[in-house]
Amino acid sequence: MTGQQPDRRAAARELGAALRSLQQQSGRPLRSLETDVRISDSSLSRYFRGETVPPWPVVRSLCRALKADPTPYRVLWEATGHVSPGEPDAVADTGATPGTAAGAA
Repeated sequence: MTGQQPDRRAAARELGAALRSLQQQSGRPLRSLETDVRISDSSLSRYFRGETVPPWPVVRSLCRALKADPTPYRVLWEATGHVSPGEPDAVADTGATPGTAAGAA
């Protein structure tokens, strides 16, 4: 199963890039997000670089904090090989277009 490792690493980088893009579109600094999601800015930085895959609740919290629909990020997160049985696939609609920060359009 070592053939799956590069795909999972690539998926982790893709998730990280998508989250980083969302953060950059919002204009919010990491320190500001650190307070809202209760994750250190160094951990957020690792997540955004795709070095570490965040737990789904962290991805969902980031999406909420950045006014984005978490649904497309769930697909990216699952592609990293992570699955949380019993975890809801999406959260209440935030009113933002998926993949964009509210007001960025």
